[in-house]
Amino acid sequence: MIYVPERKIVKAEGKLELLLAQAGKDVKVKELGSLVGLIISFGLAVGRSARFYTRFSTIEVARVAEEKGWSTCLVLTEEVLSELRFWKENLRKLNGQKICREAGVQVVRPRMLYSDAGGNMAGGCMIVNKKVCDGSLFQINLSEEEVFKSSTYRELRGIEEGIRALARRISKD
Repeated sequence: MIYVPERKIVKAEGKLELLLAQAGKDVKVKELGSLVGLIISFGLAVGRSARFYTRFSTIEVARVAEEKGWSTCLVLTEEVLSELRFWKENLRKLNGQKICREAGVQVVRPRMLYSDAGGNMAGGCMIVNKKVCDGSLFQINLSEEEVFKSSTYRELRGIEEGIRALARRISKD
């Protein structure tokens, strides 16, 4: 089993109390963002709830930070308050997830997919045991529209094409 340490639970509970006490008042975006980040970091120990029951808070933090910056305030929406109440009531109940679903040891052969993008191309390869796999090299030409998008977009586009090109190989074993 994996658990959130008690000191972090206590820290989250304190942040929850402070935010819930400020319902209807201005709250610093950083305060809500800090709590959301903390709860999401509990993901392995509390399960999918960490993402699911922070989605409105995450959206609200992103929206206000984008529009007004991190040093501004917001009034907590009813959806956000509902998520905060959920965590106040369920944080300790959800704490603790099984690491392994079956007895025994599962051997995993790590595979890494590398990509790079530059100019109007993206490409990459699959690496297993620190060696490039034969036949795993791939490359694509980016569209004119894609060439002008962010470098992050182009890198992710390369990974997407790598997964498509190598899907059968990746799923083996």
